[in-house]
Amino acid sequence: MDQHQLTEEGYYGIYGRAGARMEMPGCSLCMGNQARVAAKSTVVSTSTRNFPNRLGDGANVYLASAELAAVAAVEGRLPALKSINAIWVNLTLWRARFIVI
Repeated sequence: MDQHQLTEEGYYGIYGRAGARMEMPGCSLCMGNQARVAAKSTVVSTSTRNFPNRLGDGANVYLASAELAAVAAVEGRLPALKSINAIWVNLTLWRARFIVI
């Protein structure tokens, strides 16, 4: 998927309204080189690395799959399994409307 398709399908709007910040792929935020989160923030990251202060001073970073990060963005918090399943079912049903067989 690319930015244009995600914008057209409304996903960027959903995540933006939930307060998520999406970054372009690269090493800036991943390695904590330039982009940083506010001190003591809680972050869900799809990165493969986690060490103290990597994304921001005192930031709590939780590593997650893309799917879990998406659900956390919609929920605005780390979701419980029940929430993950409910959102996944709703998303699957919503996407099924666009599948032509």
